[in-house]
Amino acid sequence: MAEDPETVQEIQMVVRRLINRLRERVRELSARNDLLDPNDADETLDLVTELLTDHIESFSRSAQKHADEYRELKAITSRFDQLDNKVNKRINGIDQKLDTIHENVNELKTMMQSIITSRSSQQLFAMSEIYSINIPPSVPEMDKPKQRVGMRSHIWGFLRGLKRGL
Repeated sequence: MAEDPETVQEIQMVVRRLINRLRERVRELSARNDLLDPNDADETLDLVTELLTDHIESFSRSAQKHADEYRELKAITSRFDQLDNKVNKRINGIDQKLDTIHENVNELKTMMQSIITSRSSQQLFAMSEIYSINIPPSVPEMDKPKQRVGMRSHIWGFLRGLKRGL
């Protein structure tokens, strides 16, 4: 309301009309009854007018304050939405990169499995000699958990050695 000066003016005009009607009504009543002096009625109405004007101005200031607070909240909300969108884009980008990494890891796993199954332990041992990788000759015995963990590190070393050799 306070943003629109025409609305405030309209309210002031309505209040003035009400005050004028009230004055006329008080004059009529004072003319019928000699209880009220018309001058006292005018003073009372002037006081009422002043009070109403003060209330209108106070209301206008309060409405302006609320409008300013609303604009601030709207700006904060807008900024929050922008940051939220930015964070969501980054999260989506990270998710895509993680998916790519998972795909690459799965491809490496299948490659390692195919290398292990296609070559005999003697061939793996010979390749480890070429690329200076320590692979124990007991590669097929991977049922024991300790050897399995050791085998993983040897395979990673083997793949690093292949990478250096290429």
